[in-house]
Amino acid sequence: MKDRVEIISMAYHLGTTISESEEYQNFQESRSKVMRDADAVALLQEFQEARAEAIKKMEAGQEIPDEEQQYLHDLEERMYNNPLIKGLFDAQEKFSNLMNGVYFALDQAISGGPGCGGSCGDCGSSCF
Repeated sequence: MKDRVEIISMAYHLGTTISESEEYQNFQESRSKVMRDADAVALLQEFQEARAEAIKKMEAGQEIPDEEQQYLHDLEERMYNNPLIKGLFDAQEKFSNLMNGVYFALDQAISGGPGCGGSCGDCGSSCF
C-alpha cells in the first residue's frame, strides 16, 4: 500500500511531466501571444462581457434580443478569424483532450476499470 507522501510525490511528478508536454507548452505559448496583442485581448474581453450580459439576462428569465444574439455571433466569428485567438482555442482544445485522457486514466485506475490498453480508441476516451 502506498503512503500519502508517495502518492502526492507521484502526483507532483505527473504535473511536472504534463507541464513539459507539447500540448501544455503550445497552450502556454499561444496564450502568451494573445496576451501580447492588444487587439486580440480587446476582442476577447468584448466577447466575454457581451456573453456575461447575455447569460445574466437568460438567468433572469429574459429573452435575448435578435440584435444581441447577432452581435455575439459576429464577435465569435471575429475571434475565430483572428489567427492568434484561433491558435489559442486550438491549443486549448488539444491540452484539454490530454487532460481528459489523464482524468480518464486516473478514474479507470481508481475504479478498477480496464484502462486504455495503449490506444485511446480502445477505451472510449477522446485523448486526441
